[in-house]
Amino acid sequence: MISILIPSWNVERYLAETLDCVRSIPGDDWECIVVDDGSTDGTGALAESYAAKDTRMRVIHKPHGGLASARNAGIAHSRGDYIFPLDGDDLIDPSYPIRAAEYLKTHENVLVTCCITVKFGVENGIFEQPDYSFAQLLCNNLICCCSCFRKKDLLRVGGYDESLKVLEDWDLLIRLLAEGGEVYRIPEPLFFYRQRARSLMSSSTADADRLEARKKIFRKHIDLYLKYFDCDPILTFEERKIILASGRLKLGTFLVFPLTLLRAVARKLRRSRFVAKIPSPPISPPMDQVTVSVIIPVYNTGEMLRETVRSVCEQTITDWELWLIDDGSEEETAKIAGSFTDARIHYFRQDNRGMAAARNRGIELARGRYLAFLDHDDLWKPDKLEKQLAVFQEKPETGLTASPVEFFFPDGRVAPQNEPILADQNQYEELLKHNLIKSASCIMIPRRVFLEQKHLRFRSAAEPCDDYDFYLRLLLEGFAIHETEIPLVRYRCHTNNASANVKRMNRTRLNVLKRQIGFIMGADQPFSVKMTRVIQVFRTILWLYRHSRDYQSGLNWE
Repeated sequence: MISILIPSWNVERYLAETLDCVRSIPGDDWECIVVDDGSTDGTGALAESYAAKDTRMRVIHKPHGGLASARNAGIAHSRGDYIFPLDGDDLIDPSYPIRAAEYLKTHENVLVTCCITVKFGVENGIFEQPDYSFAQLLCNNLICCCSCFRKKDLLRVGGYDESLKVLEDWDLLIRLLAEGGEVYRIPEPLFFYRQRARSLMSSSTADADRLEARKKIFRKHIDLYLKYFDCDPILTFEERKIILASGRLKLGTFLVFPLTLLRAVARKLRRSRFVAKIPSPPISPPMDQVTVSVIIPVYNTGEMLRETVRSVCEQTITDWELWLIDDGSEEETAKIAGSFTDARIHYFRQDNRGMAAARNRGIELARGRYLAFLDHDDLWKPDKLEKQLAVFQEKPETGLTASPVEFFFPDGRVAPQNEPILADQNQYEELLKHNLIKSASCIMIPRRVFLEQKHLRFRSAAEPCDDYDFYLRLLLEGFAIHETEIPLVRYRCHTNNASANVKRMNRTRLNVLKRQIGFIMGADQPFSVKMTRVIQVFRTILWLYRHSRDYQSGLNWE
């Protein structure tokens, strides 16, 4: 049996949603224990109302003692062999507890099963965490608080430390894994961590509690830090506080360990065999939608960006918003990107992570029913959005609409696209042979595609062919692509185009094709269809190999 423990303190506003998702867990081989930790609102009464309707649920009332105390109380009253903590304001996929416990049943060497964590609320996105190693765990908690454990393992280490107001889960993991054992992370987003707004006072208090808890954890496990890093973390911690007090380091850049410790970590860590497939976070349609969200990734584009934005402002439809995603540009470009005064234009800056990550960030921020992408150096013709919206009205099942391009050069020359448009039949096979969609600036996608296929995003590993990789995976998911007959996009040709580096484009395209094998086998399609497409991919790779020596590495499968 799985015991799902929900410590709750004044979460009446959120608890019903949490309990509803727990009740949707299939089967009866689980119990849910809500620990009311001395709430002063209606949390306890709400939990009792759920327990009255479902015999799998129980409620424990206790004086307020903190999160660790509430979790320990739940463990003491649990009947299951597996413990699954879940806070009273967070959410889970109903399959998560069962899958996590099943993995522990079949893998004795694994002590913890967790998953990819998605944050939602005030902040939205994936918690990007490195692969597990114990040395990394000593530096920071790599494992989500909603993980699954064997009850006997928790009892062996004495449960949660009730003297810690925060970081009690990190301390527990250090004690649990100090003598060995593995961690398995399910490579899917199954835990949804609610980010709630905090007042300035509560925020500063929480930060102070975290600092004190971190110092206490250092003291408790000083032998481990000396063993793994040959240094005393408490001393370095105090040194950092002195630097902070002198004003030489901003609080936002506070580091617990000095660079020498980080170098020690780098020497000792070895890459884990587990590589998680990190999808983008799920998105929820907001209330105040516009018709089209335009997404422009920006990186050191300079003055060309003004002309690109102007081509959006001159569209024949006006119900649009524009997101400029600045991917860590230099100061001049950042000033240009942030200088537009049209209220429909929004500016968002992030650290440099590449074109695919910038597009994915735009997908998260967009409010439109349709999403259109535009590279920072290309231009749209005035009726581009209008004509593509007409395609969706005529063919509502369309998953993506594109258009041919018109190439233009610095000397004023203009040349039309000389390749045919993508036909309505055998689209996957046609795209394998040639990418007939010349630029991401050509495409428009309904928001429903990203809502229905939460894993379908642009892959950074596929750059600069991440758009080509996206089209192929979109077709594998069963969506159709329709292309207008006339060019609606002006593609700027210059020496800094990613496509100008032919060898890099060739190598990346080959890697995209090699990855298609895995995507094909994972698709929900008949086995005969999968085999046909695998053969198509092999034929394309061999064709490329015969026509260019750049593809010689194509036979060296990773």
